Order: sequence, then structure tokens, then C-alpha cells
Amino acid sequence: MGSLIWLGSLHLRNNHLSEKFPLPLKNCSSLVVLDLGENEFTGTIPAWMRNFDGKFIETLPGDGEIRYTPGLMVLVLHSNKFKGSIPLELCHLDSLQILDLGNNNLSATIPRCFGNFSSMIKQSNSSSPFPFHNARHFDSESTDTATLVMKGVEYEYDNTLGLLVGIDLSSNKFSGEISEELTGLHGLIFLNLSNNHLQGKIPVKIGALTSLESLDLSMNRLSGVIPQAVDLSNNALEGEIPRSLGEHCNLQRLDLSSNKLVKGLEFLDLGADEVSGHFSKCLSVLSDGNSSSSGPTSVSVRGLSSLSYLDMSGNSLKSIVSGKHFANLTRLKYLHASSNSFTLQVGSDWNPPFQLEILKMGYWQLGPLFPAWLQTQKDQMDLDISRVSIKDDILSWFWSLNLDYINLADNRIYGTVPSLPTAYQICLCSNKFTSPLPRISSKTFSLNLSHNSFNGSLSPILCQQNNEENILWSLDLSGNILSGELPDCWASWTLLMVLRSQNNILTGHLPSSMGSLLQLRSLHLHNNSLSGTLPPSMQGCKSLSFVDLSENEFSGSIPLWVGKNLSYGSCPTIK
Repeated sequence: MGSLIWLGSLHLRNNHLSEKFPLPLKNCSSLVVLDLGENEFTGTIPAWMRNFDGKFIETLPGDGEIRYTPGLMVLVLHSNKFKGSIPLELCHLDSLQILDLGNNNLSATIPRCFGNFSSMIKQSNSSSPFPFHNARHFDSESTDTATLVMKGVEYEYDNTLGLLVGIDLSSNKFSGEISEELTGLHGLIFLNLSNNHLQGKIPVKIGALTSLESLDLSMNRLSGVIPQAVDLSNNALEGEIPRSLGEHCNLQRLDLSSNKLVKGLEFLDLGADEVSGHFSKCLSVLSDGNSSSSGPTSVSVRGLSSLSYLDMSGNSLKSIVSGKHFANLTRLKYLHASSNSFTLQVGSDWNPPFQLEILKMGYWQLGPLFPAWLQTQKDQMDLDISRVSIKDDILSWFWSLNLDYINLADNRIYGTVPSLPTAYQICLCSNKFTSPLPRISSKTFSLNLSHNSFNGSLSPILCQQNNEENILWSLDLSGNILSGELPDCWASWTLLMVLRSQNNILTGHLPSSMGSLLQLRSLHLHNNSLSGTLPPSMQGCKSLSFVDLSENEFSGSIPLWVGKNLSYGSCPTIK
């Protein structure tokens, strides 16, 4: 490979290549794009990589044509096993536009000479492709593709050179402070330093990176007050959230989650301890005053029409929220505000300006009436309104909503459940529902109806006929008043792994079709009136690791096959 001195682009991502950095590449001085990500390379990053700086003119073989070599513009070594420090020679690659060294074992400090990356200093006049725009053609002689991993999500861009500019050093062991020199790279569109051992204060001038669309400093040991910045979650930041955050009109996500921010909440873009979203001129502003106050706070809302993602979950914030706070959020799709002490005060005729795809308001005060405004949401949606103090009859239209995920847990909602939506996960636990068990969709994989007053037989769920294979793997019917015998319909639920139906008034024997539950790992049937013995067919349930049949009327001895399951590495614990 070292003979390919005219090679301009090399992509070897996602193989099983190992050993040290390939020495033959030393002669490939024409490389513009080098992607060795997601392999198993070890050792240190070699100093001879400065050979890729492009500081010379090439004479092509054959026709004698002269061509300038621009130097390495994209270097991706993500997800390997490189260790040691970053060689200072890397700083000579001043043509670099994308440097991705994330998810390795690199250590020491981040070189201050990163400020020499001249191609990252100049702001591009073009719209960037990250990750909210489509990449546009840059230059037919120097276009290529780049595959980048952001927060576990893989993005692939075509024609990126000249448009996408960024540094990813996440998930390493870098220590020390964030160098001021990085704040001079005004062309940066993304900067990810998350999950390292960085400490000290965040550089004040980081707010001058006005081209940034993604900044992630989460999972470090940063301290002090918040300057003009973006993703700072999981640190020890405290104090107020500055108004200067509102000047970053290129920002599309702000995350200050899991810090100690409990007062001075002013921006409606506050993600979990926390802030997530888009601000001020380009976004919205919520003036919360003192978040520890129990009364209403002053509200000022500015044009937040661009906001689509708002995460303010996991704080200790306390405030009155009205419809005015959401007045301009016409593009809002994701609202995650659980685990706060907000109280929503809106009229029964409130018509929100948004159509949400995810709504998480757990631990808010939404009750006591069931929120009628949910009826206005027509898009496919994940819904979490658990523990929100609703003490009301479930409204019939609710079951017609287009819901993928439903969590109504820990309220006092009552009424009947005719049939359940085609949601993949449903939790109605710890309420006051009173009806026979409803039919469920074959697309549901987790159903929790525990601690209600569902009555009658298990047949409506277990013996229903579906045209598609049932994928249910967790069923919790515990703590109801279900009665009768266990129906002999288990053959249709072969993927079931967890079955909880304890604390009911079930009677009779365990049916033989329970032997079809080959994936069953945990069986909880205690405190019923079941009798007989374990059916011989259940010896095929070799995945069982926990069985609780206590407080029933079973008789006879424990079957020998229970002990034989030791040979399969799974001897059940039986109570």
C-alpha cells in the first residue's frame, strides 16, 4: 500500500484491522481523506503523520502534469484502541477540517497547537451539513464522504470538504483544562470533548464560536459558572444561566443536564438540570425568576419559532407554567420536562400551537382533571404523564390517539379500557382502572397493568386472535382482582420472558401450554389460589431463573426436571 503515493482517499472503516498504525501509509503523502474508524488498531498515533501536510507540488507520472496536494483534510480514527498522547506533529496538518479521535484510550492534555488548524479558523459562508442540513456540492476535485458518530448515532455525509468542520475527542482520557486556543477555531461546526477527565473552568471565549451547531462537554469534571456554551451536561456547574446564550442563533441543541442549576432559569431551552434546545432571537425565553419560589413567576416569551427540541428534565425547578410559555413554539416536536415541580395552568379549551412526537411531563401537576388538550395532538407520539396528580375518568378519545409509548403510571385515573392502542410499550400501573382486561396489539412488547382493579379472566389478552406474531416479552397483571383459571392459550406468546400475575384470585392448575414459553425467565404467581403441580411440559422452559408460586395451594414434590436444568446453566429459584 505504501507504493500508492498518489492515493487521495482511503476508507477502511468498520473492519477488524489490528496491530499498530499501518507504517506503509507513511508514503501516501497525497492523502486528503483517511478513515480508519471502528477497527482494532493499537499503539500510539505516529509522529510521521505530519507527512500529510501537503506542503509540496506533485508531478504526476506519465503526462508530467503538475498538481498541488492540499494535504490531509479528514482524519477519522474513531473507535480504535490508540493510546498515549496526541503527537504535536499532528498540529502541522493545517488543512484539517475534520479530526475525529473519539472513543480511544488517548490521554494527557489536548495540545494547545490545535489552534494552528487554519482551515478551522475561517468561517464558511455556506450552509453546513451538520446534521440538520443536506450537504451541498463543494468542489468536484475535492469532494468526498465522511462518516461521523455523534452521541452513538452514525451520520454519513457526501461532498463534505469545505462545508463540515469539526473536532471529536470524546470518550478518551484527556485531562487538564480546555485550552483557550480552541476558541479561536471560528469555523467549527461541531466540537465534542465529552466523556473525558477535563477540569477547570470553561473558556469564556467559547461563546465566540458562533458557527457551532453542536457543542458537547458532558461527562467531565468542569466547574465554575456557565459561559456562552452549549452541551455541558453531567458536570458540577452551578449558578445562573446567562442571557448571552441567546445570541447563538446557529445553535440547534443546548444541553446542561445533570448539573446544579436551580435558580435563574430564564431560557425555555433548559435541558435537564438542564437545558436542551434553541435560544432567544432564534428561540424562546422563559423568565422563571427564583426557581425555588412556590408562587407564579414573571413570564416573557420571545420569538422561539425555531425551537424543535426542548429538554429541561431532571431538575429541582418549581414554577407555574401557562399557555403563554408555549405560544410561539409552533415547531416544537420534542418536549422532555419530567422530574420537576412545574404546575401547568391552562384552560380546558387550550389548543397548543405544536404537534409533538415526544411528550414527557412526569411529576408535573397536570391534574386533577384529565388534560383535554392532549386530544389536539395528531402525530405519532411517545407520551409520559406519570405521577401528575390526575384524579379523573379517562376520556374515551384518549384510546384513539396515535401513541407509540404510553406511561400513565401513579395517578388515580379510573374508568374502563376498551382496547389498547398499537403502542410498543404501555404502562397503566397504579391507577383505578376497573374493567375486564383489554385486547392488545401484536406490536406491544411490554404491558404493565399492575395495581389497578382489572377484573375477570385473563382470556381477553391471552386468547385473542392476531394475524401477526405477538412480540410481547413482559406482561405484568399483578395486584388486580383477576379471577378464574389460567387459560390454555400460551402457545401464542412464545417470546414472553417475564410474567407477573401475583396478588390476584386466580384458581386451577397451570395449563400445559405454558411449556411453550421457551424464553420465559421470570414467573411470579404468588398469592393466588392456584393448585396442582408444575406441568411436565414446563421442563422445556430452560431459560427460567426465578419462579415464585408461594401463597397458593400447590401440592406434591418439586419436579426432578428443575434440578436437571442445572446442565443448562439455569436452575430456577423456586419459592
